[in-house]
Amino acid sequence: MRLRTLALALAAGVSAFVLVAVAVTELASSRIEFSLFLGLPAGLVAGAVTTALVAVGLGRSPASRRFALAAAAFGVAFPLSLVAIAFLVGSGILTAMAVAVVVGTAAAVGTYVRARNTETAPEEPERAGG
Repeated sequence: MRLRTLALALAAGVSAFVLVAVAVTELASSRIEFSLFLGLPAGLVAGAVTTALVAVGLGRSPASRRFALAAAAFGVAFPLSLVAIAFLVGSGILTAMAVAVVVGTAAAVGTYVRARNTETAPEEPERAGG
């Protein structure tokens, strides 16, 4: 496994962990006092599954590779935009999370479309030259 594949898979897994852990913790907080104990394991499972799927998907068929690249793009764009918005801009964490999800989703869709277009683009004929 190449270092790039490992880095992309880990980025996607960490992003999945953060999103699921925060979402489950917040959704359960009104009913369960220590909702973090529910959110962390759920985030760990989501992160591990996402990491494995991206790592395996990057080496498979073109269709699974497109999905894996899209998940990896989200995994890179989400934390970068979250940190930039929350700490550099000084926005609140809920606003930063919402904007980071939108930025990550846009990166994932753009990467998927670009990978699909690159895959179906006709090859240029070779030039005879001297």
